Amino acid sequence: MIDEVYCVNIKKRPDRLEKFKKNQEHKLTSKGLKVQYTTDWDMNKDAEDITPEWLSENNITVYNNWALKKEAWFETARWRWWNRHLTNGEVGCAVSHSEVWKQAKGYTLILEDDVELTRNWYVKVYNALDTLKVIDKKWDLLYVGRVEQSDKEKTLNLISSNMRKPNYSFCTYSYMLSPRGLEKINKYKYRENIIPSDEFLNATFMEHPRDDIKLIYSPTLRAYAMWPDAAWHDISMGSDTGSKELSTPGSYVVNEKKGRK
Repeated sequence: MIDEVYCVNIKKRPDRLEKFKKNQEHKLTSKGLKVQYTTDWDMNKDAEDITPEWLSENNITVYNNWALKKEAWFETARWRWWNRHLTNGEVGCAVSHSEVWKQAKGYTLILEDDVELTRNWYVKVYNALDTLKVIDKKWDLLYVGRVEQSDKEKTLNLISSNMRKPNYSFCTYSYMLSPRGLEKINKYKYRENIIPSDEFLNATFMEHPRDDIKLIYSPTLRAYAMWPDAAWHDISMGSDTGSKELSTPGSYVVNEKKGRK
């Protein structure tokens, strides 16, 4: 029950595209799945091509209050992710994902070009989809791989042998949306208040840990996470989300984002 597969890749990283095609593509095509690449899409920009003019022309607005002035904490950890500004690369990543949501129609698997599918990923995913047929036929979002952040997940949220209810998580390198999920996620006015794509996904299915984000985005999606993951993040490829700052005052500045994408 995978109708469409998309891989997010930008033109300036042909090395990532080559590695994905060499190591991952056959894991998909061998199962009869065709991969659609975002590389040449008009709304899939390199960080250096994202200018104030381009954002304005495409009616895209960055949430300028992302960087909190006070020290930020999540559970018992100081959360530096909320004390720095968004980068051009993060904005580009967000727009690329939102364009996939607009293009996709069926049960859709969305991958980033630095994903590493496990050897038996296909069996794991289809077992998970079979589980969802039993526990929730109206599911919207399924994490195939992620980086969980909440300590609560160490002991809670396991609802079956292969499924968890996700809590606050990082990364968008591998997830699925159902047709119902696509319809719901496209109702959000995400491009009017761009925040990191993984933070936005969190806000669609749970109350975001930040009060200001709760006011912008309220949860509507029914989300699940595979356990164990069927995909990992290949960190050896580096990050594309750190880049030069925009020239407009009050926008976002360069700050390499590490440990998540």
